[in-house]
Amino acid sequence: MLLARRKLIGATVLVGLAGCTGSDSNSDDEDAEDPVEVGDSGGGVSFVRHHFEDHDEIGPRLFVTIRNSRDAAFELGELECRVYDDDDTLVAGEYRTISMSANTTEEFDLTFDMGLEPEDLRQATHYEIIADIPYKNGVTDETQEEFNRPIRFAESTDEE
Repeated sequence: MLLARRKLIGATVLVGLAGCTGSDSNSDDEDAEDPVEVGDSGGGVSFVRHHFEDHDEIGPRLFVTIRNSRDAAFELGELECRVYDDDDTLVAGEYRTISMSANTTEEFDLTFDMGLEPEDLRQATHYEIIADIPYKNGVTDETQEEFNRPIRFAESTDEE
C-alpha cells in the first residue's frame, strides 16, 4: 500500500511539473517560436519571376517576386543583383533589405544608380540575383540564381 501511494504522489508531482513553463504570467518573456527546419522539407525562399524596366526619371530597375514558403517571417533579409560583362567584370550591383511574413509571395524592386545607363546593362552578358535571409532563430536561407544571358528590359508601366 505504501509503495502504491508513493507512485501516486510521484505521478501527481510529475504531472504538475510538466505543466510548469518556468515563468510567471506577469513576465515580459515572449513565447518560444516553432523551430525553422533547414532543407527541402522545411521550405525556404525562392525566386518566382523577375524582370528589368527602364524608368527615365529614376533609372533601371529590377523587379523580383519572392516566395517565402517557411512557417516563419523574417526581417532585414538582403536582396542583391550583380551584373557582369563577358570578362566577368562587375558592371553594376545593387542591394536592399527586405522583410516578409510567413508563407507569402511578394514583389520587391531594386533601383540601380541613376548614373547607370540602360545601355550599360544591355551590354552585360550575365547577372545573378541573391537573397540572404536570416530567421529569428538563427537559421539562414541563401538563394542564388545566375542567368547566363543579356539583360532585356520590359516596357515600363508608368502612368502618365
